[in-house]
Amino acid sequence: MELKNMIYFIIFIINIINFTESFADVLIQPIEPYSAEIDIKKIKKLDGLNISVAKNEFESASFYLKNNSETPVTVSIEATGLINDKAEVIDAGAIDIKYLIEWYQSNGAWKTHRQTKENKFEPFLVRELLVKNPDLIRVDRERKINSVLIGKEKKKYFEIRKDVPKTKNPIEVSLEKFYITDSSMIKPIKLNGNQVVQVWLTFKPFKDVQAGTYKGKIIIKERLNVINSHNLRLEIHDFELDEAHLTYSIYYRGHLSKQGSISSEAKSEEQLRAEFLNMQEHGVSSPSVYQRIMGKTGKISEKEVHHLFERYMQIRHESGISNKTIYYLGLQTGAQKNKKEIDGLNYGLFRLKRMLKKFGATDVYIYGKEEVKGRELTRQIPLWVDTKAKGYKVFVAGYKGFFERIKNMADLLIYYGKIDPYASDEAHRHNTKIFSYNNPQVGIENPSVYRKNYGFVLIAAGFDGVMDYAYQHAMGFIWNDFDNKVYRDSVFAYPTANGVIDTLAWEAFREAVDDARYYSTALNKLKKKQGEGSEKMLRKWLRSQCSISQCNSEYIRNQLIRMIEEN
Repeated sequence: MELKNMIYFIIFIINIINFTESFADVLIQPIEPYSAEIDIKKIKKLDGLNISVAKNEFESASFYLKNNSETPVTVSIEATGLINDKAEVIDAGAIDIKYLIEWYQSNGAWKTHRQTKENKFEPFLVRELLVKNPDLIRVDRERKINSVLIGKEKKKYFEIRKDVPKTKNPIEVSLEKFYITDSSMIKPIKLNGNQVVQVWLTFKPFKDVQAGTYKGKIIIKERLNVINSHNLRLEIHDFELDEAHLTYSIYYRGHLSKQGSISSEAKSEEQLRAEFLNMQEHGVSSPSVYQRIMGKTGKISEKEVHHLFERYMQIRHESGISNKTIYYLGLQTGAQKNKKEIDGLNYGLFRLKRMLKKFGATDVYIYGKEEVKGRELTRQIPLWVDTKAKGYKVFVAGYKGFFERIKNMADLLIYYGKIDPYASDEAHRHNTKIFSYNNPQVGIENPSVYRKNYGFVLIAAGFDGVMDYAYQHAMGFIWNDFDNKVYRDSVFAYPTANGVIDTLAWEAFREAVDDARYYSTALNKLKKKQGEGSEKMLRKWLRSQCSISQCNSEYIRNQLIRMIEEN
């Protein structure tokens, strides 16, 4: 055994046997990670922490801690290294540990991205945020108010109130005024008497690790005393997942600015890098681009606009996101009303082509006027024809019946709402790709709908991809869900000064992407062995297993694993 592995092995054994007497009584209960249950105590309980993962996949597991006594106790959570029967060890650093904490959101939470008509703005307690510092959000259950820990050097709590002026547009708050950051390492948590708190484990990819079974432990300590532990069992499959044959995109409003902000809009370079990396790690291969390429404002010159665009694209590339396909919303067709405005669009298209050429873009889509019908939709056609003649493609969000008016004039339809199993057939008859969005829109805390609707259901329906709205769209201030009369904030990951706070729904969206990757891996294996006819066969099988109303994603994934291993 190598010296490094010997050291890890000794530490592993010490962690297992180092139990010291303590009077604290804290229960560890494994639970289903992506449950539709709101109440943590009603989530399906699992027999153990058993994780199955491909070599290049992020995978999550969850459990709750319950203080079984009336006496408060402060505990810390650790993971040991994982070891197989050959004494090969995976470092504990491959397991990321966070708390899934509750906070108050506006009424409608867990069900809709809109403010509800009844009990409007009534605070609703919901589990959503994944944090390493459990004190980042302080919840006052009597007043039903969240307080957020902010400050760069001097820390203080800032109250998020519901009785604030209502607004219609995103508010950009400076980093100086709302400097929020999470801890880089997991911190201890205080459990009051009989309190339950959910813990989230994310297993990072194991590309250079031998396949097989690895075992370890989750350890709960009170100070230095081990008061409980639970076995971990990790099964690493002997294959890597292929890229999904579906495109996973998302509307991303963030744009590079000089200072950044706490909002869905202006980002510093550090924030932009963190968010691109976060999207990539959650399976989003090609987020849309809102960064402007022309025009000036009272704050920056047109030259600075150009510089920021180039820097944005460079950071995007450096973050591992391909610039080959660009879904661009910095210019849009449909709003132009006169020759001057049309000339402005044409000039913008000219500049965009020149600026994107250096970044290797080959397919650039320009956005049309979204969610319109009738004459308002068809009057865009001349602009679309002209835009396509310049070497671009056109994409737009629209409804059922879109092709009755447009035929094959668009290259990509972002299909609004519930999946229609015939929508993809109609799109493909018109040589048009079709992506799904608002099924549901981002902002609903319930994780189960994102995994089901953007994974196997979408594949069974024959869609080409996803572009949900939006990674972040603040309907006011992004950390306040109560400041818009109509909508709640659409947020998969909350911005901080130097990164993001992930949400439960965002983790479930990644599971949907991974479901598609398992499907694509199985399909590629079958094609290689059985030929092109296997695609039709596998789609037929999936449709027999999964419908819009009912789809057991975990069961289907396990069947796909079996197909991959057998072929």
